[in-house]
Amino acid sequence: MRRVCSSGDGVEVVVGIAGSGKPYALAAARDAWVTSGFTVVGCSLAARAAKQLEQDAGIPSATLTRVLGDIERHRLPLGDTTVLVVDEAGMVGTRALARLVDHATAAGAKVVLVGDPGQLPEIDAGGAFRGLRARLGGAELTENRRQSKAWEPRALQSLRAGDTDDAIDAYVDHERVHVAPTEQAVRDDLVNAWVRSYLEHEDVLMVAARLADVDDLNRRARASVRARGRLGRDEIVLAGRPYATCDQVLALRNDYPAGVHGTRATLEQIDTTRQQLTLRSTDSETVTVPFATRRPVT
Repeated sequence: MRRVCSSGDGVEVVVGIAGSGKPYALAAARDAWVTSGFTVVGCSLAARAAKQLEQDAGIPSATLTRVLGDIERHRLPLGDTTVLVVDEAGMVGTRALARLVDHATAAGAKVVLVGDPGQLPEIDAGGAFRGLRARLGGAELTENRRQSKAWEPRALQSLRAGDTDDAIDAYVDHERVHVAPTEQAVRDDLVNAWVRSYLEHEDVLMVAARLADVDDLNRRARASVRARGRLGRDEIVLAGRPYATCDQVLALRNDYPAGVHGTRATLEQIDTTRQQLTLRSTDSETVTVPFATRRPVT
């Protein structure tokens, strides 16, 4: 990271494998930049990732879309003492990344791209991060500091290298993969496991590839939680979806003035007089969302 902070290059590439301590490295870099009089701005493709970057590294952050909009509307001035940190840069499409680099180059600002080409790829036309790494080189964080058991870093490395057979075998051997005979049984097992963890106040998520599957799992989980008396009596239907106090919700759209950006939260209050929902996020922040917002949460 010393090179990233002191090279003077307009674009720096930092490759960090999962668990390599990227937030800690970026926090140290931020301290060095700020001490030297630089303004540091962070961004990421997803709002939740931007918020995590801000929390973990202390870098004021927003979505890449918002940062680009602020630059182009002259709300975020750039200069030769500005550093733009792009987290999960391997997921950013080439066009968006080119826009950001063009703005930075014109203003003499520095862009630091942080990511891992071995993780999730771009949704839009991509390859910029991988290409810049090949052309410019860059710093690499290669030591896994997150997993405590000896087999886990090896399994992750196999997964990253595309050796899925070896990775899955390791996870199965250590009971990290659960197999069921039918799709229905998989869904039942998944929901039951989530409910058990939820009742024990653990922070867990169910993940599915298709929206239809997400809706189905959420309906099953909500029905199970309601059957156990864990939802409040107050309920309202918005855009065809029921909401009750104590529901677990996820913001589908970013609303920065309201403090909602990819927020996971608990529904604390339904106020029919003010026509709003009160949410308590997983980091204990309280925000309100008006009924009029189209499908504000799910």
